[in-house]
Amino acid sequence: MSKIERNEYLEMDGLVFKSETHEWFRDKSSTTYAQLENRQGISLPDIFVYAVRKISTGEYDRVIVSQKNGTSEVVYSSKSIEEIGFKIDQMKLIVLYGD
Repeated sequence: MSKIERNEYLEMDGLVFKSETHEWFRDKSSTTYAQLENRQGISLPDIFVYAVRKISTGEYDRVIVSQKNGTSEVVYSSKSIEEIGFKIDQMKLIVLYGD
């Protein structure tokens, strides 16, 4: 399998972290979507979204991270931006209506 070309669009918000295996890039638009209040007044201020590139293959994933009390936890990952948006909407509904 050949390495996937770099995607400048996914990387345009800036590199946040680089390890030997992955590069993490900000996803400002998805993070803003999570943190903005919806019609019910629900926002997710502790949610951040990243585009994560696996260096060996060049593949990208979108990753939702919850950052609370000084810790970070990956709560969801997908290659699909639509699935990321759906998961954010779902998380807001859980806040509104509970588990």
